[in-house]
Amino acid sequence: MLTVCGNLVVIISISHFKQLHTTTNFLLLSLAVTDLLLGIIVMPFKLIVLIETSCLGDCLFVIDKIWGMVDLIFVFILPCSIMVALYLKIFVVASRHAKLINCLLLHCNFPHGINKVSIYLKHNLTKTSEGKAAKTLGIIVIVFLLCLVPYYICTLVYEKVNISSSSVVITFLCWLMLFNSSFNPIIYALFYSWFQKSVKLIITLKIFNQSSSLINLFPETL
Repeated sequence: MLTVCGNLVVIISISHFKQLHTTTNFLLLSLAVTDLLLGIIVMPFKLIVLIETSCLGDCLFVIDKIWGMVDLIFVFILPCSIMVALYLKIFVVASRHAKLINCLLLHCNFPHGINKVSIYLKHNLTKTSEGKAAKTLGIIVIVFLLCLVPYYICTLVYEKVNISSSSVVITFLCWLMLFNSSFNPIIYALFYSWFQKSVKLIITLKIFNQSSSLINLFPETL
């Protein structure tokens, strides 16, 4: 339920509010859609299997070598590589953007009437926001790895460590992987003020008001 509700709020927020239409937030939107589908399609099925696995703790979990390699590559290595690559790209672009604006502020002569101090303050605010977004994405990547790495370590050493073949261990590690989709909305709630405000607007149905998509979610930018 937390997975579905939390990620649904993220999807509605980023899709509805114009102020959240940024490259970084669209990345968060794609993650939220994936997590939502996981919560709707995969988790109920796994719960039914858990409730019906009468031999839990007694039967053995067999991992086919070929399927194990396919699972390792397409569910772990490939997504991890994409996430890390995108995170590094966002970090590099944000750093380059900050250096460019710093250079302009130091060496450019602004026309009369343009407040250089105001531009500097806005730049610092933008820099802080970008840094916070990069930090949050970094935490998301770390949590993702912490949830998935134990399962794949278990599958890799499965043949060498016989105790890991217990279905209880495998079931726990599988659910740890699935619960990663529930952790992301919690991270957003802790680090993003816009998420907290958008939750209130959604719960109170204010998003159905006219021009609600133009509501300012960042009062500090005024």
